[in-house]
Amino acid sequence: MISLAGQNKDKLINSIVTLIIMMILPLLVVSTVGVLLSITFSDFESDLSSVLIIGISMIFGFVFVPIIYIKKIYKLNLKDIGISEFSKREIIIETFVLLCLYAYLISSDMSIYSIFISSIQMLIVATTEEFWARGVICYLLNQIVENKWFIILASSLSFAFLTHMNEPFMDNLLYRLPGSVVMGVIFVYTKNLRYTILFHYIYNLVY
Repeated sequence: MISLAGQNKDKLINSIVTLIIMMILPLLVVSTVGVLLSITFSDFESDLSSVLIIGISMIFGFVFVPIIYIKKIYKLNLKDIGISEFSKREIIIETFVLLCLYAYLISSDMSIYSIFISSIQMLIVATTEEFWARGVICYLLNQIVENKWFIILASSLSFAFLTHMNEPFMDNLLYRLPGSVVMGVIFVYTKNLRYTILFHYIYNLVY
């Protein structure tokens, strides 16, 4: 059974409207800024310029826009969306995982240059998408419902099919949705955005 968060009718409607806006507006901003930057820098076709365009558009759309919008409505702090200080244990574990990842990548057929460019791009993608899809969307869903699995599935469906609406449906269903559900479980049960960013980063680089 899906239990609604304790709100009166008006607040509940406002929360739902905010959620819908935050599911759509960041995507529109990312696309618009990306297109404008692509036109502006059309003469600079390189891997680094592509990374720059991706970085600016995704940071602006998935990070700045949600924070500015939500802070006007909720008393939001970074811990509410899974951002907290690093612990020594986290640093050790995440360093070990990254060392294993790069040992695997270097031993594969990828060139050092490809690993470098892919790493920068995937770090931007993983960080900004997780900030939005897990941090922001899960926070807003939690203002409406209290059921953890509903929050996980709703945020996962949004990420898999809205964020990647231009990708083939079966790719989203078989590749992105399962990964998104895993990231949703990690976030909802740990409240730590860094874990989902790390998983997303590895997932994108390996697959």
